[in-house]
Amino acid sequence: RVGGGKTASRLSALEAALMSAIVDLGLGIVKQALVGAVEESILPLSDHHSRLNLPSGTSVAEGSHWMLLEQGDVPGKTARIELKPFASQDHLQAYLDREKPDLVVGTHPQQASHGFHDSLNAAAVTEFLGRPLGGRLALIIERNLLLIQK
Repeated sequence: RVGGGKTASRLSALEAALMSAIVDLGLGIVKQALVGAVEESILPLSDHHSRLNLPSGTSVAEGSHWMLLEQGDVPGKTARIELKPFASQDHLQAYLDREKPDLVVGTHPQQASHGFHDSLNAAAVTEFLGRPLGGRLALIIERNLLLIQK
């Protein structure tokens, strides 16, 4: 679920929640937003594979990834998030080519070496935020880019 009781699409839970939270924070509707994604494999796995349109026997994974967003310049903050909308995918790609962020995270679904799950973008973002080094991560959401700077 995302702000105001809205439910996010299963295939884009993190992205929908982040966009909703950034708008709510920007408008001053909220001062904080807890944003995340949970991926849970439901038994029997044959039914889970069917729901996800995966071939039988595909390895699946679970995950839970969360971040607290706050409005304004917060002491002790981990990173800054900036929403950058683009007129087209070509404009977005030109920006990425020019700015060269340290990590670019795309869209779902993704296959990982440890199994399929839709929350790999959430895993990549929270892993990036948890590492001690600085840098820039670009999360692509259609023609929008969330630039996360540490």
